[in-house]
Amino acid sequence: MSETREFLSKTRFYLVGLFLLALPMAASAGVHTWDVNEVFTNADGSVQFVELKDNGAGGTEFGVGNGTISSNTQSYTMTEGLVTGNTSGRHYLVATPAFAALPNAPTPDAIIPAGNIPFFSAASDVVAFGGFYSLVVTGAPTDGVNSYGVGAVVAVNSPTNYAGAS
Repeated sequence: MSETREFLSKTRFYLVGLFLLALPMAASAGVHTWDVNEVFTNADGSVQFVELKDNGAGGTEFGVGNGTISSNTQSYTMTEGLVTGNTSGRHYLVATPAFAALPNAPTPDAIIPAGNIPFFSAASDVVAFGGFYSLVVTGAPTDGVNSYGVGAVVAVNSPTNYAGAS
């Protein structure tokens, strides 16, 4: 009986240890420091992008390529997989195929499927990523030049992908 009790005690100890070791790995593949940074649309919504930015200091939020991005009417779970390297301050570009086809446009890290276009409304929408951060969009420009960013800032669009191309 005491051997069984000792065995169960050791087993419990090792299982708790394995669980605790797994926690940092799960956090390092997260998405919770990636914020919706900038959105862009043309008048008909065929050319759109959503730029995410890792505003965390840890640099270990590798799960962005498996995250879910959503608006009031659309949702898209990306399947591009984990990214590599230090993610602090990096950008991740999600865009429509029409944006990707523009001359000199940076290559998107993920492409929004045709069935999800337009992805968001310029007039009024909430664009969210991973359930942690949302950008409330009200009156985003549709002039083909300016974008809408954090703090309701309207400025010349500046899409940047994970490789840093802008």
